[in-house]
Amino acid sequence: DYAASLDAEVRNPEEEIIRRQRLKLMRSLMDQLNEKYRVMIELRYFDELSYEEIAAELDLPLGTVKAQLFRAKEMLYELLQRPGASAYLDRTRR
Repeated sequence: DYAASLDAEVRNPEEEIIRRQRLKLMRSLMDQLNEKYRVMIELRYFDELSYEEIAAELDLPLGTVKAQLFRAKEMLYELLQRPGASAYLDRTRR
């Protein structure tokens, strides 16, 4: 999962602090999303489920899952555009 993958990358105390700040920021941003979008993001990126697995888990059509995940990502992007919100994101990974 995403949080565990971040744990594996920690090399020093400073990186650990940054990792925790990033995770806290992402959770804070996700808390601002509607519950259905937050659940979608958690299942896809934290639990690493496929679109098909999410559709089965939530008993939704695959197209609905794709559309809602697209919208959820747009909303997160908009939240990250707020002043200071992207300060802790790692710009070296793309």
